[in-house]
Amino acid sequence: MADVLFELKRFEEAYSHYRLLPLKEIDAVTKERLLSAFMFDEKQTGRQAELDAMPFDPAEKEYYSVVGTCYTGIHNCVVRIQEYGGSEPRLKELFDNIKDYESLSGDYQYRNALLAGTFFKQKQYLAAAKIAEEIVEKRPDYRSAIKIAGFARFEYGNYDRANAMLKRYFDFDPKDVQVAYALGIINYYLEDYATSNLYFNNAVINGYRPKTELERRLVYNYYLMDDKKGTFKIFRYLLEEEDSTNEDFEIAVFTAIEEKEYGKAYLWAEKGMERFPDNDRLVAMRGWVSEIRGEDDKAVKDFGKALDMNRRNPIALLRFGIFYKNKGDVTLAKSYLEAAKEADTSGTFGDDAIKALEELASATASATTGSTASGTNADSGKTR
Repeated sequence: MADVLFELKRFEEAYSHYRLLPLKEIDAVTKERLLSAFMFDEKQTGRQAELDAMPFDPAEKEYYSVVGTCYTGIHNCVVRIQEYGGSEPRLKELFDNIKDYESLSGDYQYRNALLAGTFFKQKQYLAAAKIAEEIVEKRPDYRSAIKIAGFARFEYGNYDRANAMLKRYFDFDPKDVQVAYALGIINYYLEDYATSNLYFNNAVINGYRPKTELERRLVYNYYLMDDKKGTFKIFRYLLEEEDSTNEDFEIAVFTAIEEKEYGKAYLWAEKGMERFPDNDRLVAMRGWVSEIRGEDDKAVKDFGKALDMNRRNPIALLRFGIFYKNKGDVTLAKSYLEAAKEADTSGTFGDDAIKALEELASATASATTGSTASGTNADSGKTR
């Protein structure tokens, strides 16, 4: 649970779960996450006392103590680092960068930007953001500080502030594809899908690679906006890419079926089968389109072929079950639908199989009730 909360950037909650673990026994990755969640929780009070009580290496704790000092401003941060005389690798890196900056530039804000960049590299995103933002307060046009602040806030999960900073940087350099991509992701998280796509399209135009990654995100945004035309336009581009995957074809075909674009669904299923001849799901999807079109022979042939390739293909099992349900063959329908439910226990096709089984049971019960009532009426007539 703690790791999930950490990935969601809910650091206060993540730390409250991490601290329940036996701290002397946790592995290195968990320890790093615990300490990061601890440092990223801005509501922490008594941070130094709690840090001192942790059963970790003193040099490691000193590093995080320095990080905490750096939250209080650049001056305090620099003074604390300059006082360091130990060998903890991350603190040594910070110390060396401060010591050597004058040989690179006489601008002390360059030193501060180096400091922010080093904290970012060390994944201390809150420290990097605070230092970079302090630089920008004094030097509003300091591009590298604006960029560090924006990416640090992005990694920290503060999307509003990340958006504001990276938009400022984008105004300076609209051809920076990494910034355009980040703004696309940020605006997706902010649920501004149209703006997200503007940035993704900018990244595509300016050569972001891999292109397929952006096209997948564009497709999803258009789908969320209920922009059918945009969705299928980008699908068309995506499926032409050399590095498109079998999953790309499956999603495209499924979406086309959902949207009743059966011509596109059939065409993309066939193209996908040419690219990925061992993909049984695409075979089943082509059969599904044939079933919808009333081409029963083609549908049955594809469902059978898909099951020859994979006896647990949930699409073929489901569609065979529905096919026989519609034909009135309760035994076969139930057999296929039960198998589909087993093959896709927590997925869309398993859920559809459960619904179809419920409909089948209801229809069977109604038929039985009707037959019993009919027989009772007949008997009643004979008695009279």
